[in-house]
Amino acid sequence: MRKRWIIPILLAVLLSGCGAGQKQAKESKTVTLNCLTELADQSPCEDFSSADAEVVEAFEQAAAGAVELKGDMNYTAEYRMDFSTREQSYELSLGSDREMKGLLLKVPNTSVGYEIEIEAANKLRDILGK
Repeated sequence: MRKRWIIPILLAVLLSGCGAGQKQAKESKTVTLNCLTELADQSPCEDFSSADAEVVEAFEQAAAGAVELKGDMNYTAEYRMDFSTREQSYELSLGSDREMKGLLLKVPNTSVGYEIEIEAANKLRDILGK
């Protein structure tokens, strides 16, 4: 009699675990940029959001490859950047000058800045149409 109940319970446990894994696989990553400041000498700043895997990857790689800067930051943040898969928010400044590096700061500690190499910054500018 006991053996009859073990199989349905075991199946229920296994199936509930599989369903949770499928939900996680279907959730897509997104990157969202909210315009904070329109820089006077730059192209217009517009809010941006994308779930395209290549776009999200470009922003993630730029953040991961950013190098810490020495000294105090004196800057104007252009965007607030959020990833759907991270609790960390960032402030991002790119401008439209393709000869300039980008600037990334982690919120709330915006006193420490990180520079984004020109190649990665230009890739982000291309995505944003700058």
